[in-house]
Amino acid sequence: MIKQWIKRTTPLILTVLGMFFITACGGGGGSDSASNSGSGFVPPPVQAPQGANISITLTDIESQSITEIDPLTQGVMRIVVTDADDNPVGKEVISATTTLGRIVPETGTALTDDNGVAVLYVTADGIDGAGTLTASLTLNEVESEGSINFSVTTKVEQTVRKIGHITSAGNFVEGVIKVEPSGQVSTGGTAALTVAVVDDNNDPVTTEESVTFTSNCLFGNQAVLDPPSPVSLGAKITVNFTINGCEGEDIVTAKLASSGAEATGTVSIAPAKGELIQFDEQKTSVTLIAIRGTGSASDLSESADVFFRVTDAAFNPVADARVNFSLLQSVGNAALNCAGKPFCDYSTTEDQRAERSRQDTQRSDADGYVSTRMLSGSVASSVQVLAYLDQNENDAREENEASTVSKVLIVSTGVADQNSISLSAKLLNPYGSRAAEYEGGANCNSLGTKNDAFYTGGLEADGLCTDVMIKLADRFNNPVPDGTAAILTTEFGRIQGSCITQGGDCGVSWSSQNPRASATVEQYSAPITINENLDATTPNRYYCPSHSANHGPCPDDIASPEVNPPGAPRGGRSTLTLIVNGEESFVDRNGNGYYDAGELWTNLTEAFTDHNEDGVFTPQQRGNCSDPRFADDLCLAGFEEFYYDFNNNGQFDLNDTPRPFSDTALPDGLYNGVLCRSEDEARGVCSRDLVQLSQNLEIILSPGEQGYDFLVVDRNRREASSTLYGGNTYQLYVADLYNNPPPGLTNITITGGGGCSVINAVNTVPLPSSNAAGAYGVSFAVATDIESELSPADPDRVDITLTLPSGNAIKRRYNCPVSRPCDPDKPSAGFSPNCV
Repeated sequence: MIKQWIKRTTPLILTVLGMFFITACGGGGGSDSASNSGSGFVPPPVQAPQGANISITLTDIESQSITEIDPLTQGVMRIVVTDADDNPVGKEVISATTTLGRIVPETGTALTDDNGVAVLYVTADGIDGAGTLTASLTLNEVESEGSINFSVTTKVEQTVRKIGHITSAGNFVEGVIKVEPSGQVSTGGTAALTVAVVDDNNDPVTTEESVTFTSNCLFGNQAVLDPPSPVSLGAKITVNFTINGCEGEDIVTAKLASSGAEATGTVSIAPAKGELIQFDEQKTSVTLIAIRGTGSASDLSESADVFFRVTDAAFNPVADARVNFSLLQSVGNAALNCAGKPFCDYSTTEDQRAERSRQDTQRSDADGYVSTRMLSGSVASSVQVLAYLDQNENDAREENEASTVSKVLIVSTGVADQNSISLSAKLLNPYGSRAAEYEGGANCNSLGTKNDAFYTGGLEADGLCTDVMIKLADRFNNPVPDGTAAILTTEFGRIQGSCITQGGDCGVSWSSQNPRASATVEQYSAPITINENLDATTPNRYYCPSHSANHGPCPDDIASPEVNPPGAPRGGRSTLTLIVNGEESFVDRNGNGYYDAGELWTNLTEAFTDHNEDGVFTPQQRGNCSDPRFADDLCLAGFEEFYYDFNNNGQFDLNDTPRPFSDTALPDGLYNGVLCRSEDEARGVCSRDLVQLSQNLEIILSPGEQGYDFLVVDRNRREASSTLYGGNTYQLYVADLYNNPPPGLTNITITGGGGCSVINAVNTVPLPSSNAAGAYGVSFAVATDIESELSPADPDRVDITLTLPSGNAIKRRYNCPVSRPCDPDKPSAGFSPNCV
């Protein structure tokens, strides 16, 4: 005991003695204070401010360490920040940059959590090589940084990919680009380059591929590729190669990004002397024509005049030059209009009567223009016209006669069909965020709406915005004609009412505002919530098959009739509806391009807005929906649904007459569409009248962070209310009060502390944008370390944090008991049933 006292007091004695000697040395100074300035006690030097320590690791989304990323592998950049004493630095903004690839989010910034950890993501952007990731942070006015090296590859290991072209006989020719025309192409003219990609069995691929075209003419900007390189394609594509000053023979190389395979083709360019011929795109204004026999129903022409121009080497017009025409493709008996000329070439006498020829010839006018009329066939296809100067007028094409091809003309129906329309939104759950990914989109920006001005969701804030995209295609999945009108409505919030397509697409914006709920539902039956069983004044409708708790987030749709018969109104969900005129979809069993008696189709009712998401027009197609005072919850959820009276007869039409035969699988009614032949309509087989097509989409109106809740259940599906135990697995569910999932870019972190740890600690990649009804779920396991020290500063615990796109977060801490061995000398170090 005496030794311990001496040991404890020795520093104190030395300190007092030191102070005595310092005072003695500084005494006896007299009155010359200036001469003694600075004498006496000397303070220790001021320590310079210390910055942060930054370490970076790169893993895949499975937390496995990686050094290379590719188009299929996203890198997770985990940044750990500590101070000079190795303590975590939390709630600080860290900035990251990269010399290669792309950082997500594009701002390159993230906030460190309580453990000093920030997470960003790195993706490939089409360039191979080695790069450096750098993270920087300013702490105590000192800028610190850390870095890590990595590499990027754009090649993906997959089955063999070969490039070449497929002949008219269906044979694959490897390494060769198909070039049309095969003879000389005029300066200013166009050649069609066709390539196909196949696998190791020479079967056309089903993946999206990327091909880069190169040549001396392209490199010298003396030729133009349309579409420009690199080109995305499926199994096959044709691109236009237009000459712009090049001469001689130009070897074009096509390189496949996925495998590095190459194909080549030679474009032979006529010298800039004599007569030249070029396709005239401006005068050829029609690019889409109707399938033969369908034009009257679609208001599209079944023919197109295709124009070319003949000039001399100085590009002056040449009159009275003879030009011969043919089709590069003649699928479905597409033809050229030709009559009264020996050059006409007919397949049948019927074609001769219809003036449908395999070829045509015309002479240029005083301005050098010459044209031929292309007539559509009976099959949807793309068609190009080949034109050449018949300079010696012998009806034969010579190698030295200048030639060119037109751009592609599409033969199709020109009207949308039901299974080819798409309605989507950039953000399925608009929320306040400064992240670039949470901008509403171009339409929202044009209105001056910025989501970064908010810190909550559409259930609480006016003006949160998202772009809504409409894509329309016809029966053959070709874009509908420019100028097709799309009509839109919304259940809640506000939406621009219509848009006009260009290239088959158009877009509008949706933004949050009143109304946000149904007046009928609020009056008679409130939307179902995750906590209503906890309130005796609300209906007792909550039930979750996935766990046994009587409240809280549920991965099931708690408003579904299959979960809670007869269903219940949902909250925080706005139904958007797209309406467009078009035709029904059918299965073309014999492949003739038309609807035939007995072929299956999808029969459509008049369009309606489906508020309760049950697939039917509730007020009419369900019983007990006439009076809200006596209606069940499912009827109340769809009580305000409305339909679009296409034929203005004042009633909702099922389009179900005439009735089918009793022994047929066909639906009620008739197929409606332009692919019903006139003679079949006359016989009552089908109808050429168009119908209304529709598509519904749900947009979630979210609350602020106080409107979200957690629920943790154990392996027995019971709620773990406040304590989690080592050696057990758990399921976490997260939802808003209406059981909708959190918005996209939300992060969930689950971490342990003290003697508790989370196996494969959860740090989610930002959640996807989803409008599915039901909570988001994630699994985790807890482990305990009995050898760990018990520390009041670092208690045994499991922390769960939900960080919304706004940066606002909700946290919950769960107790985590650790059974440590007894230490008689340290009774407070742990606990055990055997300790006294």
